[in-house]
Amino acid sequence: MRRVVLAFTCVALAFPLIVFVAGGNHADGGALTVAGVTTSATLVCGVPAYCLFLRCGWVSWWQFAFGGALIGLLCTIPFAVGGSALVGALAPTFLALGALHGVLFWVLTIWRNTGLMRRSTGRAGAGVRLAEQPSARRSP
Repeated sequence: MRRVVLAFTCVALAFPLIVFVAGGNHADGGALTVAGVTTSATLVCGVPAYCLFLRCGWVSWWQFAFGGALIGLLCTIPFAVGGSALVGALAPTFLALGALHGVLFWVLTIWRNTGLMRRSTGRAGAGVRLAEQPSARRSP
């Protein structure tokens, strides 16, 4: 679980950190604005998407990239106030950055994670569940 929380934190703070480091005179305000968007997107869209992906067994990197791209597109909705031309201009960038976030999240959370395992239950869509700790067995 620590790995999942760490991954959500890293993904939510990656772009604000980049803005802060490269932002120049207005880095503080820009980083706070970007942090507000990425944190909101992570909590409102990312956490439910992660739970859905695990429940459905969607644990491939490309599935997380696709999900991240969709969340990135959803993040363009607040810019609709500026008109459809602004959304159209931002959509490809947000799509690519969302996909990048999805892959980064997959690397931090799913890739080589021995805490997750596929468990066959005989029904479709059984998904991936957290591995249980082996219980101590006593010899008779």
